[in-house]
Amino acid sequence: MVIHNKLIIIGSGPAGLTSSIYPARGGIEPLIISGNEPGGKLMYTTEVENFLGFDQPILGHTLIEKMRKQAKRFGSRFVNKAISSADFSSKPFRVKCSCLNDNLNKEEYFADSSFYKINRRFLALSFVTYLNRAISFI
Repeated sequence: MVIHNKLIIIGSGPAGLTSSIYPARGGIEPLIISGNEPGGKLMYTTEVENFLGFDQPILGHTLIEKMRKQAKRFGSRFVNKAISSADFSSKPFRVKCSCLNDNLNKEEYFADSSFYKINRRFLALSFVTYLNRAISFI
């Protein structure tokens, strides 16, 4: 199955969720691909004491739940799948996903632009070569 999107955001941690708010408010309806760790590392954090807007500590998973609800309220969509491959060499960009341990149920997503968080996995896949090609790093 092939699905076209205006914007794909790879990663559903605080950076991915935050980066979805303004495009979603503008009617773009970004697609957030959660990957192997929906919510990112913050899901495993006990107390977050330094997040703007909270005068008391908040649990990491509670903060992520609030951020997800806000992103959904503005029109962000979520896919809880892992990325098996990506091609950012030409537009539309292509991202192939599959359910974990399910190579038969693959979906391919196309996007006019993409945001993604740099971590060791993405650096290993040499995504840095796609700088300045409608791809933003967060």
